[in-house]
Amino acid sequence: MLETFAKRNIIILSGTAFLALMYAFQWIHAGVGDGPLLDRLLTVSDARQRLAEMTSDQIRIHLIGTATIDMVYPFAYAIFFSGLLYRLGGTWQKTLVFLPLIGACFDLVENLIQVAVLVNFMDLLSLKPFVTWPKFALAFISIALILLLGFIRLCQSVIKHTSSRLH
Repeated sequence: MLETFAKRNIIILSGTAFLALMYAFQWIHAGVGDGPLLDRLLTVSDARQRLAEMTSDQIRIHLIGTATIDMVYPFAYAIFFSGLLYRLGGTWQKTLVFLPLIGACFDLVENLIQVAVLVNFMDLLSLKPFVTWPKFALAFISIALILLLGFIRLCQSVIKHTSSRLH
């Protein structure tokens, strides 16, 4: 099943969905005002402060955006990043592919917490840092590995092409 993520059409489709959903986040940002979305806040105190700053309309827009766009987003980036890691990972491909998938699980739990908080279950806010930090860490590691492995693959290709011209 994991090799399905590495198919060209799946990478193109999930990558397009990833970019489209990133663009769609502008709608949420525009609706909640100048401050950051809850997803970007790493501490409970920062999240409480941001919630206190938002109007009821801004909270409603954030709730709708989190319950829709941000619930689909982890699937898009997890499949996209996993597909790229599967293609680039060599002998490590079956291990690396799980990094973005696990990160997306943390992201989905974070989204559920945010939905609950935005409908006034504030006690759940204390759980947010336990899922936000791993979400960001796994996303960062996944992106860094994609860039590193892509660069290595490019260098190998250039060396192979250059050496074949010399012989």
